[in-house]
Amino acid sequence: MRRFVYQFKPIIAPEPIVRFETPLGQQMQIDFTTIRRSKQKLKAFVATLGYSRACYVKFFDNERASTWQQGLKEAFDYFGGVLQQVLCDNAKALIVKRDAYAKGEHKLHVEMLQMSKNYSFKLTACQPYRAKTKDKVERFNHCLKNSFIVPFKAELRAQNLELDVEIANAKIDPWLQRKWGVGKNVLLP
Repeated sequence: MRRFVYQFKPIIAPEPIVRFETPLGQQMQIDFTTIRRSKQKLKAFVATLGYSRACYVKFFDNERASTWQQGLKEAFDYFGGVLQQVLCDNAKALIVKRDAYAKGEHKLHVEMLQMSKNYSFKLTACQPYRAKTKDKVERFNHCLKNSFIVPFKAELRAQNLELDVEIANAKIDPWLQRKWGVGKNVLLP
C-alpha cells in the first residue's frame, strides 16, 4: 500500500546548501567542546578562522569567562592578529542575556564586553540551537575528537597514562601543523 501511495506523492527537492564565505580577517568562530575522560571532563577551546578554516586549540579544565578570554587572547596571538567579528554560542560566560536591549542586541558578560572594546572586535552570538551558524568550528570539533583525541587516548592507555590538560596541550600544536598544515601567524601577509 505504501509503495502505491508513494508514487503519487510529490517529490520535493531539498534546499541547496549555500556556503557562507568570509573575507580574510573578518570572522573567527569560537567554541568549547567537552572531551570525556573517566570521571573528569577535559574542555577544548577551539577557534576557527572563517576565511581559511585554520584552527587554534587550547585545552582547559573549565569554561569560565577568564578561560574564554585566555583562549581568545592566545588565538589572536597564534593567528597574528584580531578579527573584526568573533562568532560564539550563548554560553553564560559570554552572553548574559539574549536580546536584552533589542533584537540582536545582547547583554555581554562584563569582562567579555571590556575585552571586545580593548581588542576592537565585535562579539556576535549565534541563534540558540542553530549549529549551522558556526558550522566551521563545529565541524572541526568533530574532527578534533575523532582524529586527535580518540587515537591519542588509545596511545596513552597503552602506556598506562591518562589524558590531561598538560599532555593534550603539549601534543595539539604539532598535530595541527602535521595534520592540517596550520601554523602560527596565518593572518599576516
